[in-house]
Amino acid sequence: MELANGKQNKFFTLESEGENRYYIEDFNAEETKGLNNVYLLAKEVTENSIVLDIGCAQGNFGKILKEKNCTVYGIDLDEKAIEYAKNSGYYDEVFIMDVTNKDSDEYRDFINRVNQVDAIVISDVFEHVVDPTKLLLESSKLLKEDGIILISVPNVAHMDILLNLMNDKFNYQDMGILDNTHLKFFTKTSFVDWIQQINETFDEINFDCEYLGATFYNNEFLSIMERDYSELFTILENSPNYNGLQILFKITKLSKDKSPVELKKLHDEPKIEVVKILGNALKGKINNIENHKPVEGQRLWYEMKLKDMKTIMEQKDKYIEELEDSVHWHVDKVQELNKAVNWYRENDKNIQINIEQKDQYIKELEDSVHWHIDKVQELNKAIEWHQENDKNVKVFIEQKESELEEQKNKYKQEILELRKKIFDMENTRSWRWTKFLRRGK
Repeated sequence: MELANGKQNKFFTLESEGENRYYIEDFNAEETKGLNNVYLLAKEVTENSIVLDIGCAQGNFGKILKEKNCTVYGIDLDEKAIEYAKNSGYYDEVFIMDVTNKDSDEYRDFINRVNQVDAIVISDVFEHVVDPTKLLLESSKLLKEDGIILISVPNVAHMDILLNLMNDKFNYQDMGILDNTHLKFFTKTSFVDWIQQINETFDEINFDCEYLGATFYNNEFLSIMERDYSELFTILENSPNYNGLQILFKITKLSKDKSPVELKKLHDEPKIEVVKILGNALKGKINNIENHKPVEGQRLWYEMKLKDMKTIMEQKDKYIEELEDSVHWHVDKVQELNKAVNWYRENDKNIQINIEQKDQYIKELEDSVHWHIDKVQELNKAIEWHQENDKNVKVFIEQKESELEEQKNKYKQEILELRKKIFDMENTRSWRWTKFLRRGK
């Protein structure tokens, strides 16, 4: 998504397209620090503070401030945004209201509950309102003395905007620097001048102002400029916020007797005359071009990348150490294998002898196997012979048994007949009469 000039002007957004266009589902301030204003501004809030988030939207500030044990209240005019903030669970209370409308019931209810706070966050809000001065003044009344207002506004001095403007392009988009709902535009210097004007105009107001840096946005247009027009790019990047997306400030509410020291420093600091540098360059008088200093967000991004790189390097060193250990281990194993090879070479003759003996044993074993096979075949033949003659033997035995049985029966009959004859003889008269004669015998 383009956050500066688009290829075509999108002067308005359809209602169906604009719903939830500022919502980021997986927003993480820590992981994207340097690329978002939440991380940079939230660093300025001390722990256990009472904080009012004006224009709280989905509640990104609420999350990081709750991690600091802050009491956080949210205000927004958008019902959908308020719903997100409520559901986030990071806000003690949220209010749908206009903080500049003190006559509303919502404002009176808000004042009864909140009263004064330690810090106010007004992030990406001033560019959307008709009267930013009124919003700043009314908001500051809710602030304790020495309390702070943390502000971010889009940076219209981005190189993409400046150069495309010379080509007659000021193309609004759905969001970004040229969001088509923006009514006011800011640069670092114009913002400082605005706060200076407030101090000079309103007797009861005394603000100090500190510049906190900027988030950054390097888009395709800047890459093309750096590649194809490096001389021009080198000159234009002398602008402090040539790639700044949002510029960030801390406003401190001072009593009238205190001097706005930081504001005076910002107001009096020497400005880099980029137009003058460019003009002299076109005349061939290029000299004393300042070295580019990255904006705060870009510096933090570089630090984050360096930290990631350090972690990667530490992991690389660990892997190298593990690889070296592995190499040493393998070298040791190779040496052991070489020793084993040498041992086998030394004992090759014995191994050869053992192999010959093994062959001899195998031959003897084969001969033994053949001998046993022959014996088994002979036994099989004997078994077959016995099996073949088994029937004849069985018939012979049965025949003999039959003959014996017949002979037995014959003998039995003869015995019975003999016994009968003896019985008959003993029962004759003559046998009984001569019985006494046989006693002596």
